[in-house]
Amino acid sequence: MKNLVLDSLYSIIDKSSFSNKYYYIAHLLDRVLLGQSNDDKYNILIQAIKDERVLELHLFNEEKEIFVSRVDGQYIQYKPLLHQEQSKEKPVITRYYKLIHNSKIRYTALKVKEYISYDEDSHMAYVDKTVLHSLIEEGKNE
Repeated sequence: MKNLVLDSLYSIIDKSSFSNKYYYIAHLLDRVLLGQSNDDKYNILIQAIKDERVLELHLFNEEKEIFVSRVDGQYIQYKPLLHQEQSKEKPVITRYYKLIHNSKIRYTALKVKEYISYDEDSHMAYVDKTVLHSLIEEGKNE
């Protein structure tokens, strides 16, 4: 976890943090923004950052998830969560969470990957980490 100044919040949303397109979920003071890098709502996100109206920001794609939260007036970036390859020893569960749909939101679901580990003592499986993966657009199958 590291503290960020406002300028570094801009640098995080810069595409250089990701090698491919990325999605965002931004919790603002007055609404929640969902979108994809450089989409039609991206300028609203940039303005919200300038106006310091962002409470939480999730940036994610098939590589990783970056999470930034505002705590006591400062932005804190948590350690990025990286996606992993699935194997017999490290299974992955893919879940789709249906989003409330309206005409202003073109996404119908949130795709999430759950990475499973096993407790050596009890031999019980548990979700080791959950990482946001993508937003699913209306009419597109995953």
